[in-house]
Amino acid sequence: MEKAAALLSRAADLDKAQRYSESLICYQEGIQMLFDVMKTVKEEERPALRGKIEQWMKRAEVVKGLSQQEKEVLVRHNQVNVEEGDTGYDYKRVFSCVFQGKKPLAVEVDDAYVRSHHQVTNFFALL
Repeated sequence: MEKAAALLSRAADLDKAQRYSESLICYQEGIQMLFDVMKTVKEEERPALRGKIEQWMKRAEVVKGLSQQEKEVLVRHNQVNVEEGDTGYDYKRVFSCVFQGKKPLAVEVDDAYVRSHHQVTNFFALL
């Protein structure tokens, strides 16, 4: 029981630190330990333990969803570095893998050399 409590405490700490993937693993292992403990406790202690397990399982489900969202965001992040003097990087080439036929929610461009009217026009035409 103490190992399960320590593991679930660690899961809660990771959860608070927004390290959802790691937290989910700790929740799953801790809950499994509690199920194993439930087989060995007295009948009158089981309802209280079952209630605790249900609470941990509800939080684990929430964390599972957050972990999935976190993974989706990481998959969508893409960075293209264009070195000084490189040529042949039009907007379609740079952003085609990101857009994939869909409108983006946000685009951040850090380029000190987008100054000319035609550069700005080309960028907005892409969006």
